[in-house]
Formats: sequence, C-alpha cells, structure tokens
Amino acid sequence: MSKMAIFGDTHLLMQFHEKYDKFTEFKRFLDQVLADKPNAIALLGDFVDKRQSLQGRMITWGEGSEYQVRIERMIESTNIPWYAMNGNHDDERVYPSIEKGTRNFKVAAITKYGDNGSDVSPVQIGNINAWFAPIQSDAPAQTTKEAFQELARRKNAFTKNKLHHVLFLHINMIHRGQDTGIDDEVLDIVSSNFDIIVNAHEHLYDVHKKRKNVVFMPASFPTWVVKNRGFVKKYEYKAGKLSETAKLRIPFGYLLLDDETLGIEFKPFTPTMANVEVLYDVTGVSIQQVRTDWKNIATKVHADLVAKGEFKDILVLPVLTGVIEAAIAFTIDNDIATIFAGFKNLYVNRFSTDENFKHPVMDIDQLKHERLPTRETAFQTARAQVDVIVKKLAEKKIVVDPAKITAIITRIEVLDTIFFNEKAKGVNIAKYVGGVIESILPELNDAFGTSLETLIIDPVLTQAMKAKVSKKVS
Repeated sequence: MSKMAIFGDTHLLMQFHEKYDKFTEFKRFLDQVLADKPNAIALLGDFVDKRQSLQGRMITWGEGSEYQVRIERMIESTNIPWYAMNGNHDDERVYPSIEKGTRNFKVAAITKYGDNGSDVSPVQIGNINAWFAPIQSDAPAQTTKEAFQELARRKNAFTKNKLHHVLFLHINMIHRGQDTGIDDEVLDIVSSNFDIIVNAHEHLYDVHKKRKNVVFMPASFPTWVVKNRGFVKKYEYKAGKLSETAKLRIPFGYLLLDDETLGIEFKPFTPTMANVEVLYDVTGVSIQQVRTDWKNIATKVHADLVAKGEFKDILVLPVLTGVIEAAIAFTIDNDIATIFAGFKNLYVNRFSTDENFKHPVMDIDQLKHERLPTRETAFQTARAQVDVIVKKLAEKKIVVDPAKITAIITRIEVLDTIFFNEKAKGVNIAKYVGGVIESILPELNDAFGTSLETLIIDPVLTQAMKAKVSKKVS
C-alpha cells in the first residue's frame, strides 16, 4: 500500500494579506504533508499564479525568477516525485521551467488553448493510472462534454494494465447561479467510467451528493478574501451582542489517496492567518455607534481566536446588511480600520455586502445638508488625539513635547493645501514632494531628536519616482 498526497490552489504569488507570508506557510504545509509519508504528490494547478501580484504590487521578472528558485528548492527537498497539471491561474511556461530546474517534478499535462484537454494518456503512479486532463476551467459546456466523452473512450480502450483509474481535473464543476458548472448527465460520462475523480479549482473539500466517487479538493491555505468562501468562522452582531452563526472550521488542507483501497482522507491544515466574517446591520446607526460596535466586535473576535491561540493572526471581513446612510458609507471602512489598528494580530478587510444591503442614491440637494467628514475635520481630529500620540511614543521611550506634535500637524495641513493648489498648476510631483520633505524636516528633527537631512532622503525619493515612471513606460 502507498499513499498519494493531492493538493493545489496555493496561488503562491497572489496576496491574501500583506502580513501573510505564503512562502513560509507553504514550507509549513509541505512539512505536514511529508509527515504523512506519501510516496508521490499530485499537484492540481493554480500553484504559482500568472498574475504575478505579491503583497499588493506587481512583481518583476527578476523577482519571479528568485521565487521560482525558492519553489524548486522546496520541491527538491521533499525527495518524492511530483506530478503536475496547470490551472487557470498558471502561466503555461512556468511548469516546464520548474521541471527543467528540478529532478523530481514532472509535468503531467498542460492546458493548450484550442485543445479540449482530452489528448492525454495515464501516468502510472503506484497502483493507479492517473489521468491528468487539462480541460480549460471556463470551457463551454459542449467542449467539456466532448472532452469527457473522449476521456471515457481512451480509458475504456486502455489495456496496458488492470490498475484503478483516477481522473484529475481543474474545472468549474459546481453550479453557482451563473453560467458555470457541469450538469449531472455530463458528469456521468466520466463518473461512470473512472474509479475516482478529483477536481480542484472550487477551493473547498466536499464529496458529490449523488456521485460519491467525485471529490472536490480544498485550497491548500488562504488565497483571497471572498464572502462565503474560505472563512473559518462566521459571526453576526445584533443588539450589542456578537453571536456565532457558523462554528469554527478548517477548510484548508490536502487529500491523501490510498492507491489500493482508493480511500480518500481530507487532511486539514491550520494556517497562521485566517479570515472570519461578521454580519453587521447598518440601518439607522450613527458614526459613533459604528465605532463603538466595531470596538466590541474586535475585542470579542480577538479574545475568541487570537488570545486563545486558535490562530496567530485573524483577518475580519465585515459583511454589511440593511440600509446605509451616505455619511456612514463615506467613512465606514476607515472608521473600522482605525478601531482594528489598536489590536495586535487582528486585521480588517474592506467591507462586503449581502443581498439585503441597500445604498440609497442621494441627489445634490440632500448631500448639501449631510455632515460629511472633511479635510478640516480630519486635521481637527488629529490635533485632538495629540495626547494619545504622545502617550504611545512614551511607551516606546520617546519623549515628545505635545506642542511640537501639534506644530507638525499644522505644518502638514498647510503643505497639504499648497499641494492641491500646485498640482492644479501642473507642478512636477517629485520636486513638490521633495520640497515638502525639506520644509517639514526641521520640525521632525526637533520633535524626535533626530538629524535627518534632505541629502539622505532625496536620492531615495528620486530613485522611487524614476522607478514609478519606468513602470508606466513599460
């Protein structure tokens, strides 16, 4: 008896959160996989991510090459064979490149545009014939049907051995209320011909309700924040109380396939950072009420999941419901983010909404009477918080005169006004920012007891501006 580990949807270069290091997490993930002593790994796509977005910015080709070297070293360190097919987020050139750079990574199949993905032969891995079918995830229903028919024909014509036949896919199989998913009669073409079918792409672990030999593979660990997908827990805040609406779960992990019995086991993987959802009714609430409520929410979630050691970090997704007023809509993201800034290892995402959320359209006359936050009120708030700023600095053993902090805030406010006036005249931004830095440095040095010079900062600024321009040109 031998076991095969099956995973994918790692999206290594797609950001989940800036504090979440996917490469460190992937190393933890591989350590857990290897502890189960599999004889081989089946990688079912969306491994790297062709979007090349890391920590909220586009990465360069040079950086991409460095990450590929790290990936190749991790693969080689496992000392067991990998068999891979690409997914809809993978660049088709990456897998062959990894194959050339490692001794234990084999490309089993690659999606070829114009091909329906059925032109494949099985790879014998242990006691199974593994069919990696690179059907495009968004292929039209008729194309997928034809691919399934051809795969069934090829499987039935295969006489080389009498081993079990396992089909690996990376397609839209579940109907989600859109023009996606596979109808049962189409799925029957392969489910009645193959012993086991494992499908990635859906980012969840499940077994088909009617066809028990069809298994959906989970995401390995957090990839992105989407409502109703990938959460570890759900809450609802109502009448001043935070209630649990979905119990704690671990939706991430991998599958272990016994190549003799064809038994499949879901092995959960607990990530260092996970996201929860909080349903919040905005009907009739004031800005102050929003702040009070979300401080209560943050306190409870932190105590429930971070302080107890369930996860190192938690990312909260606010899900708004009800009717929101214009003043709230303009500030709620910032108001909630400000609250969460006071909690360690607790972060918040931009809000999402449910089907009952309404944002009434206001005409210009109504807006004139709304007391919306302005630039002036923002600076007034900053001045009102000077004592808090001084206290926080004192905790870090930095003693600052409150009057000096106020002076800095005032200077920034004045320079901010100049900025908008000068920008309207088409002034060079790099020169303007340099002027701002030079102008405010005396106050900063005086307040913090430093000796920063424009000569030190200016080259960094110039280099940054040049890099920004070159990116636009390229």
